[in-house]
Amino acid sequence: MITKKLFIPVCLMLLLCGIVTSAASAQDNNSPQSSAAVAAWNVKHVATSEITVAGTIQQVPSERVPGSPAGLHLLVNSPQGVLDASVGPYLTKDVQRALSAGQQIQVVGLIQTINGHNYLLARQLVLAGRQIPIRNEHGFFIHPQSRPGNRSVPGQSELNGGIQ
Repeated sequence: MITKKLFIPVCLMLLLCGIVTSAASAQDNNSPQSSAAVAAWNVKHVATSEITVAGTIQQVPSERVPGSPAGLHLLVNSPQGVLDASVGPYLTKDVQRALSAGQQIQVVGLIQTINGHNYLLARQLVLAGRQIPIRNEHGFFIHPQSRPGNRSVPGQSELNGGIQ
């Protein structure tokens, strides 16, 4: 008796879930690709598409172009022409200070077209012989505080929610 009373509401819920899922899927397929959507990449894609570009920094633009990937960009003169290298928002201050026009640099990453413009999404920079990781092997940004050996042990007051 109880199962007959629940049958219709359960069927309606399943039908509604199917409609909502289909609508969300269609919306995702029709929406333009955002910079957040290309932040990560497939490991197989990296193995076949990753490039290394050596060149000279032409400019470090101070303003972000709307529709471009988040974070700092470098315009790099290379044999392929001028490339817009997206190096993300998490470079340390000392690395940011070292990036200036005329500096020789090597950028390892993937070329992606976002909003009709090609960007070199940097996975690693090599600056003055120093390797600077930007993204992990899956394409996600590496935060400086998340690098191994860079974490501090929280004090007792932090463990207690900051109360001393």
